[in-house]
Amino acid sequence: MEKKTKVIVGLLIFIIVLLAAFSVMLISKIGEDTINYSELQDKLDEANSNLATTKAELAKSNSKINDVKEALGVSEEKTTSNDSKNTSIKYGVVDFSNGKCLNPENSNTKYTPQRDSKLGYDITAILDKSGKKVILSISADKAKEYSSEYKTGISKEITNFSKKVVNVFVESLQGYQTEYVLFLMEDGTVEYMKVVDAVKNDSFKSLGAINGVSDVVDIVRGSSGVLTIFGITSTGDYYDIGRLINK
Repeated sequence: MEKKTKVIVGLLIFIIVLLAAFSVMLISKIGEDTINYSELQDKLDEANSNLATTKAELAKSNSKINDVKEALGVSEEKTTSNDSKNTSIKYGVVDFSNGKCLNPENSNTKYTPQRDSKLGYDITAILDKSGKKVILSISADKAKEYSSEYKTGISKEITNFSKKVVNVFVESLQGYQTEYVLFLMEDGTVEYMKVVDAVKNDSFKSLGAINGVSDVVDIVRGSSGVLTIFGITSTGDYYDIGRLINK
């Protein structure tokens, strides 16, 4: 009986030791999982913080871009108010056949737009938010090309408008020193200034509305056999403005 008791006691001790060892292993495993979870949570918190910082920086960048667009009068789709209507014309869908030109040179003239054509940064014109002032900037190299008297760049304000300006364009015609600033007015008329004359005469003013031009909603550069400028109307017709101002 005593021997049997010893065996039972020994068996109980073995079971207790085994359970204790299992408990230690289980606690250790739980501790590892807790550590791993804590590390993962730290990384997640760090990622969320970085994401929030990135979103804030992106919002600031978008705000600055919108401020620049607003100052330049740029929109996603070029839209111009024309008295009682707000018309959007994309010149890519305008019919540039001779029949649509309102002042064709002759029946054989072929008119084509020049998409994505730019003059560069030698001459820039920025429309003030008020619509009553345009700031014209000319690089030093371009200014010296017009007149040897200029040693630096030029920055001038043009303010002699009788109506509100809704958009401004710097365009060029065929030939040397034929850059023009065109002012699209709120009533659909177009005023203009020849840059070389303004520089040489030190008279930075609009020369007034182009005679016979009305209902214009957009201005694009193109060709009529030579480089010219088109004034697109709300109905999709267009004026060869180059022929009207370069006489």
